Amino acid sequence: MLRCHVPKIRGAALGAILAFGLALPASAIQVTGTDDADDLTAALGLQNMGLIVSDARLGSPLTQGAAAVGMPSGTFTNASGTYGIEDGIVLSTGDVAHYADGPSPGQESTNYRQRAPAFRERLARRIVFDDQFFYDATLLEIDFVLSPGIQALGFSVVFGSEEWSLGEHLADGFGIFLDGSRVSSDVGSIRSDHPDLTPIPGTELDAVLAPGGDPVVHIDIEAEAYDLDDGETHTLAFLIFDTGDGHYDSTVFVSGTPLGGPITPEPTTGALLGVALAALGAWRRRSRL
Repeated sequence: MLRCHVPKIRGAALGAILAFGLALPASAIQVTGTDDADDLTAALGLQNMGLIVSDARLGSPLTQGAAAVGMPSGTFTNASGTYGIEDGIVLSTGDVAHYADGPSPGQESTNYRQRAPAFRERLARRIVFDDQFFYDATLLEIDFVLSPGIQALGFSVVFGSEEWSLGEHLADGFGIFLDGSRVSSDVGSIRSDHPDLTPIPGTELDAVLAPGGDPVVHIDIEAEAYDLDDGETHTLAFLIFDTGDGHYDSTVFVSGTPLGGPITPEPTTGALLGVALAALGAWRRRSRL
């Protein structure tokens, strides 16, 4: 019989290892890679923002046939409060698994070697106007109808890049689009060459966009300004991409921000009657005891 020697670990050491392993995930950004568009849509919390979603689609280097050297999309939870953003989704031109809590040992690069398809390139050119090709682009598209009475949508964004430390280099970018039009923000185009990128510890990202020192960029979409209150189906899209090549990754964390509180449907007459009958039945059962 083949025997293996397993070194003994003393009780105190084993306890310390287990405590570290159990405590760390409970107080950190946890990233779960997924290419399921429905899971990504659910993680944004759109139902709490008054969006009635009818379809969701994800295009990424992997859907183009790239080797599975990483996962460019996923969901995250943020128990540690890193960067001050709530739970949501994470998109990257690299592997989202690299962007949980932790130090930045250097530039991270996962090259899928996939030029962006024509539609993603057209959107990217509304952020980076250079005559460049775009690579390793991930696009999440969500079709929805806005519930009556909702006046605005809100998103919180943390964008960072490994391109920053290269100085004047090719600018990666991120954008939110509504029916093909880029949604503007107070910081202008969200790009890796933005002057407000600055090193803020927390994850692998060498620098994050932080106007005034705040790494969370708020992007609001007024329903009236974009004709979202017309009862028609609209398309919300989130795009991240590399410019010029697939080297040196950029990553974005996005969370939905309800601007009028959660949407709570009023109970119907039938529902109220059902509650009343259930309560009466429970009272009768208790009276028999």
